[in-house]
Amino acid sequence: MNDVLFILVLLFPFVFFLHEMEELSSQRRWINTYKDNLGANNPRVKAIFDKMVGFNTKAFSVAIAEEFLVVAFVTAYFLLNGAFAKYLWLAVFIAYSAHFFMHVVQAMAVRGYVPGLVTAVVCLPYANFAVLCMAVSEPKVSILPLLLCAALGYVFWFYNHRFAHALGSRLCK
Repeated sequence: MNDVLFILVLLFPFVFFLHEMEELSSQRRWINTYKDNLGANNPRVKAIFDKMVGFNTKAFSVAIAEEFLVVAFVTAYFLLNGAFAKYLWLAVFIAYSAHFFMHVVQAMAVRGYVPGLVTAVVCLPYANFAVLCMAVSEPKVSILPLLLCAALGYVFWFYNHRFAHALGSRLCK
């Protein structure tokens, strides 16, 4: 593994932590400020806000901790050259990085700041560069492994995210 890949992989847990801390520090205040305005004309949005209001900061912290363990594990596994470690790391990394783009879309939809937007915008170039470097580190660059990693990563992250939030809710009643 070259030095650039090593640094990009090693940065993932730090980027994750930085982004999640922005979300954690601003989420409660943002929800309380916007829940009535944004949910007024859209019952689906109101249902999301109602669910988020019941998810306190301590529960959110537990969910972040569980997800951080996943990020730390796949990063350590990659650095230790585990079997299929590159693809495992890429799957988790691509899925997590896609959620940076989601923050940008959410901000455009609400026409303003959403929790996590600043670090998402700052981290998008890092995420794109890391995926590009991983792709070209192979002797034969192929889009198929990237697409497979992305698909499997999205499925994993979706269910793990639900698990992390359920764990946070259950432990912090």
